[in-house]
Amino acid sequence: MGRAQKAVWHPAERSHVGKVRTRNEDATAIGASGDLLVCADGLGGLPHGHVASRVAVEHVVASLTPEVEAARRSGRWPARLRRMMLDTHGAVVAAGQSLAGKPDIATTLIAAVLGKRRVYLAHVGDVRGYLYARKRGLKRLTDDHSVVFEAVRAGRLTVEQARRHPERNLVTQALGLGGEIRPDTNVASLSPGDIVMLCSDGLWETIEESHLATLLATDDSPAAIADTLVAHALEAGGPDNISVVVHRHG
Repeated sequence: MGRAQKAVWHPAERSHVGKVRTRNEDATAIGASGDLLVCADGLGGLPHGHVASRVAVEHVVASLTPEVEAARRSGRWPARLRRMMLDTHGAVVAAGQSLAGKPDIATTLIAAVLGKRRVYLAHVGDVRGYLYARKRGLKRLTDDHSVVFEAVRAGRLTVEQARRHPERNLVTQALGLGGEIRPDTNVASLSPGDIVMLCSDGLWETIEESHLATLLATDDSPAAIADTLVAHALEAGGPDNISVVVHRHG
């Protein structure tokens, strides 16, 4: 008998316009090596949100892909990701200035670099990163940069109340907006079988975290998980664009 081969999982990305919007202003990407995950959500209240999100994602991939292999032996990623966010902010501003009328364009953004035993993240806005581990359950790795999440921090709202609040889409910072940005970074330990998931608010607003944990508690491939998550968001009405990137750690 030959030795059983270990399953090799490839990350998966899905992005859907939803049932209400006429244009998808989200953007996602997976680096060529599979060790870089990116998700962005262009601000719908400003023109050219789809341009902002695509510029941001492409800039991250171009900036970090040559360096991603170093993630397996470097602990310097939080600082590097913070610098990358600042550079991407400048790229989005420049993209807006290159358009007719020089409109303000903006996007939220999250990027994750996968090492052998850790995931390194940086984000601006209300796109989210999650980690699911069978023994520890679901953990949100990001805090939204939004008006309602500041109320959560202050104890005035619960996380579930914030998810339904009428001002839940008001972000306090985004790439491309005037002024200084303050990206958050995080590092989390990874074990074989753990799932790292990045998503736009069109997904996390429609699926409660308890249900999200149930959907991630599966042996399915990242592609199948991503399809299931998008399907559930659509079943919940799909009021916004829906984007998700899923990685199962090997």
